[in-house]
Parts: sequence; structure tokens; C-alpha cells
Amino acid sequence: KVGQRWHAINHLDKKDMGIRKVGLVQSNAVAFCHPDDETRLSWLQYPKAKDVHIPDERTIEIYEDGVPCLTYTLQE
Repeated sequence: KVGQRWHAINHLDKKDMGIRKVGLVQSNAVAFCHPDDETRLSWLQYPKAKDVHIPDERTIEIYEDGVPCLTYTLQE
């Protein structure tokens, strides 16, 4: 949902991307606001179901070729 805040971790770059707010939602993608400039958006295309693991209602893990790439955790 627009306005939700997600903590993002990039496993490939071993980088904590911080808390990102959802700026836009489309049927095929979601756009997160940059933490330093909420007018800039970073798009995430929805991956195929085989590349997503949802271990609980607050966490989404995204894989590429079986390797963890991104983890998003919903913030309250």
C-alpha cells in the first residue's frame, strides 16, 4: 500500500538500504521513495512466484537463480 514503510536489505551488495516508503503501486511493480529525496522513485518489478519467499506476514524475500537478492521487512 502507498505510504507503507519497508526496511530493505540488498544481499548481493551486502548493503542495508534503510527504510523506504512506498510511493506508487502498479499491477506489475512497486515504486519506493529514496530516503533522502521522496520525489525520486526506485522501481521494483514484481518477480515470478518461484523467486519470492514470504516467511511471515511482514517479510518478503526475493531470489534470483536461487540466490537471495533482497529482503523487505514491513515497519510499523
